[in-house]
Amino acid sequence: MKELILRIIPSICILLFGTSSLFACEKSIKFETIAPIDESSSSTELQNLIERLRIAVSNNDHKFVESKIDESFISGFGPIEEKGNSQILDGEAWLTLESSISFGGAFTGNGDNQQYCMPYFYAKFPGHLDPYEYQVVIKSGSKILLSKSQKVIDIPDYSLLKSDFGAPKIIRDDNDRKWSRVYIGTREAYIPSGSIRSPIGGRVCLKRFDDEWRITSIISGD
Repeated sequence: MKELILRIIPSICILLFGTSSLFACEKSIKFETIAPIDESSSSTELQNLIERLRIAVSNNDHKFVESKIDESFISGFGPIEEKGNSQILDGEAWLTLESSISFGGAFTGNGDNQQYCMPYFYAKFPGHLDPYEYQVVIKSGSKILLSKSQKVIDIPDYSLLKSDFGAPKIIRDDNDRKWSRVYIGTREAYIPSGSIRSPIGGRVCLKRFDDEWRITSIISGD
């Protein structure tokens, strides 16, 4: 994870542009980022399994995926928690698996609690930020539209953008494209909804048992 900072001295901004200045006169704006990462290369067995899972998902091969689910498998939370490997790959779980393994991943935990989780931005999301209040930019070259000024600005690749608690407000433009509300400093802005994803929206975790990696959880979202 890196932190990119755009520093503007407010007093100079006011002298140059007045108090009604646009984005350039915001106070220092910090863009924290999470660059894509794939730590599975440290284990040939894990790397091979993930590749086979991607192929299986592409071929809609439920039988192979189910064969790699551990008996300790968990899906969901609280009263909807399910264990065992029968009838667990419903439509939502399958879509979560498909979208999660398309990204890289990273290890979490230590010792007997170590797992490999995808997507990487779930595993690597910084602990000092609230994952319920942030969205991760998953596409490079993304731009945002400032709400009031309608000014389009560049943002660093793979930025973490503050948003509405739980899920961003979504609007549609005249072409029926979806835009999600985020905040740059104190300013309201919008970004194409397909360019961001919640760090806790959906994930898949695998764990090593003896010499075999197995799927231990598919969580559709918190």
